[in-house]
Amino acid sequence: MNPWQLIESIFPQIKATWPRNWPGGESASLTVRPAEHAPRMPTLLTRCRIVLVRPHFPGNLGSVARVMRNFGLNDLVLVAPYTFPTNPEARRLATHGIDVLDAARIVPDLGDALADCVFTLATSGLTAGVVRSGMLGTPAALMPRLAMIAETGPVALVFGPEPHGLTNDELGRCHGVIHIPVDPEFT
Repeated sequence: MNPWQLIESIFPQIKATWPRNWPGGESASLTVRPAEHAPRMPTLLTRCRIVLVRPHFPGNLGSVARVMRNFGLNDLVLVAPYTFPTNPEARRLATHGIDVLDAARIVPDLGDALADCVFTLATSGLTAGVVRSGMLGTPAALMPRLAMIAETGPVALVFGPEPHGLTNDELGRCHGVIHIPVDPEFT
């Protein structure tokens, strides 16, 4: 699953916790919490950072920026990228997400990208191994926790390089791992 597909699949989980008076809240499928107990949508979204570790393909970078813009996210951090926001292919696929690309920060390592985050979730297609045996779950299981913790400070979703994903060390820097079952032939 590509990063933008994962983002598209997990943000409906946040939307399902929105009070009915938030944009789109009337279609929420879960029991709606009273507004005074729910996080504010603008605060939640401005505190959710997308981190791409060593992104290789400009098309993926542009597509992530587009999805981020579609969902009201604007904090994109690139860790030691092989492709950059100025790449014409990234900009072509970003469509309305050019502002996200223009504001993207580039940092040398994952620690710099996550330094101010109070909670982080990595993504992985694999579930085996000691590093992945901690907090591991589906987007449906982990996104409500991320949304709740976003009330207290910045949170991040961390995506690994397209060719091989995050290293065990990088996974270990995060509080948990989101797993979406994928074809094992391609993980």
